[in-house]
Amino acid sequence: MPPGRSGRTAATIYRDAWGIPSVVADNDSDTIHGFGYAQGEDHLPELLFLVLQIRGDLAAAFGPDCLESDRRLRTLGIHRDARAGLGSVAPEVRETVLWPFADGLNAYAADARTTLPRWMADALPVTEADILALHGFYGFVLAMSNDAWRYGQHVAMAPWGRSGGARPLASNGFALAGSRTASGHPILGANPHVYLYSPMLMTEARLKGDRLDIRGWTFLGLPLFLFGHTSDSAWAVTIGYPDSFDRAFVVGDGNRYMLDGRWRPFEFRPERIDVRGAGPVDQGVLETPHGPVIARLPDGNRVALDWTTRSETGMPEQLWRMNTATSRAEFEGALSMMQFPNYAFMHADAGGGLLYAYLGRVYRRDPGSVDGSAIGCGTMRIDWWEDSAAPEERCAALARYNGVLPGIPGWTSATTGREIYPDGAFPRVADPASGWLQMANTPPWTATAGLPRECDDAGVIVPCGDRPALKQNLRGEGFSGILAETSAATLEAASAIYLDARVTGARYAMRERLCLDGTEATRGTCGLLPALDQAWEKIAPRLPADRHKRLSAAVDLLRDWDGTASADSRAMLLYLGYAHAIGSDLRGHSEADADERIAALEAAAGFVIERFGQLDPPWRSVNILRRHLSPLRREGPPAEAPVPGAPQFVGTLHAYESAGFLPLQRRFDGGLAANPGEDGRADPDFGTVALMMVELDPAGVRARAASVYGQSEDPASPHFADQLERLISRGKLRDAPFSVEATRAAATSVTVLHR
Repeated sequence: MPPGRSGRTAATIYRDAWGIPSVVADNDSDTIHGFGYAQGEDHLPELLFLVLQIRGDLAAAFGPDCLESDRRLRTLGIHRDARAGLGSVAPEVRETVLWPFADGLNAYAADARTTLPRWMADALPVTEADILALHGFYGFVLAMSNDAWRYGQHVAMAPWGRSGGARPLASNGFALAGSRTASGHPILGANPHVYLYSPMLMTEARLKGDRLDIRGWTFLGLPLFLFGHTSDSAWAVTIGYPDSFDRAFVVGDGNRYMLDGRWRPFEFRPERIDVRGAGPVDQGVLETPHGPVIARLPDGNRVALDWTTRSETGMPEQLWRMNTATSRAEFEGALSMMQFPNYAFMHADAGGGLLYAYLGRVYRRDPGSVDGSAIGCGTMRIDWWEDSAAPEERCAALARYNGVLPGIPGWTSATTGREIYPDGAFPRVADPASGWLQMANTPPWTATAGLPRECDDAGVIVPCGDRPALKQNLRGEGFSGILAETSAATLEAASAIYLDARVTGARYAMRERLCLDGTEATRGTCGLLPALDQAWEKIAPRLPADRHKRLSAAVDLLRDWDGTASADSRAMLLYLGYAHAIGSDLRGHSEADADERIAALEAAAGFVIERFGQLDPPWRSVNILRRHLSPLRREGPPAEAPVPGAPQFVGTLHAYESAGFLPLQRRFDGGLAANPGEDGRADPDFGTVALMMVELDPAGVRARAASVYGQSEDPASPHFADQLERLISRGKLRDAPFSVEATRAAATSVTVLHR
């Protein structure tokens, strides 16, 4: 149990002009306590709402509208598993991380208690189990990030009034060895892409204790950093594509299910949910060896869900070991715990070493047979491909539900094992001769130059296939080309790689690079716009004069475009509309003929002119990022600012996109139509949440950074959207001082905590 307050000075919180906390203490426990207090200052309502959400207790505070969320979280049992598994957490981690952080949150809540609404007061105190459950919650969302139906994101965000859209999580990261930098010291950049609202927002801090000496970012409610840097190392993370969850098709009959040819009763777990204004609601959760039942199908069969971080309690310890590692060997030792379901990690150290590790938690499956049918019909192929249809009889039964909830065979114990592949089964690249590494949610063989293409046909570790996510994407291709050409880079030049918002698809169009197959990018051979240029030369001579005049203006605009999604770009919207209209993969592989390409351009130009009154509106009038209020905040207008960047499918590293923004859509008859209900302006809700650039000079680490909005979720705070308005919208980063002396010198406020 945490000790009571003794009145001694424990930690000091220094906040700079951006409101970013630096927590300094003599020991790590007090530092983590201070970090909990600081997160409470910035996000207390959101954190307590999240705690109630994970407990499955929202309905008791907010009424029947939250009952469905409580049902889902009680079914998944994330908080229940955390309570049961708390004793398995390493004692050092409990004593140094979990309870001090919870105690810090509670300490801030106690200081603010006179202003807390009833529901927040009832959510207190936050416990160790709550903090452990938060790790389990984020582990669940990450594990489900490759789910085509986004079940994990929906569970996480629906109570916040958000659906989670239809996009997987993403990110970028890169590292340059000293051989490619001006100083001779490594540079590493991190740029995670997530949903830009709670609970997926990230928070930044600088922590200095005994072993802890780090600056980084993490999800709300976590006491340690997912990515960051120390004085001699830095690391980034991106989502990978290992098979980190199983959705099982369970053959059911009333209260029983089939397993290995025998009918067995479902294990019944009772749950009682209190609902404000309506009394308690009893819910029965059905458990199977394949996980809890999350859905009942019309014919009485069920769907069970298992994810590879379910019931795991080691994530806080892995983060602790990563955050306190003093060498690459220690960092790799932390990674070997395999507590993250599908992250790729990139690491650089001041000694000059670079590391790329594509890791994940993947269940081992018996490669034999299931009732005479190969298990391969299930794990990745059924989870990912909506149009999968395996020839085996049992797989054919699963395929009937492909449009709803596909899954692996749930009638055999051969698919119930929870043994995971060791870290040695996953690809790793150390100290590449090329001197650079990149990751942009791309396959591991694209991490640097000269790597062999290796994947597993079972599709569970490094999947093979034709799905675009399994190939080099435009971000990764452009990224690799830039890094391969980079030499004598400064920290500022490396920062510009992210900030210039170049559109890789347009680089192909301008014939500045080679095609993906290595051939010279001459007109019509690759890229979207060379093919359009070729089509224009074929079609233009036979166009009526008025149509020729209208379209030639559009062609000239694209020909003269600099190929970036900068705020001042005047061709970006036309390009994006054309890309949607033609339905290409942006490498020029569309089967459209010349007439279809010109028709697509005409539709895109017509859309832009209709909505904006001109063919070339500046991108700043379209791509506007809004800092919406949390649903728990009732006062203050949202902040907004134009931002550079574009949807990541066009190859932009500095990416922002909206689930609803689609200038043109293809009708079922193959024609084009303006997307109904859209005003033509984007309202991005997904993309760059933070930018971190670090140069690991042994004489003193240098870093630059920015967060997407600001440090506080209070609209009355000057830090509600200051970084959006003064940095992100202007394509800038700020200095991120690291030494304790520098953070003290930069402080604009100081809070001394006592325990």
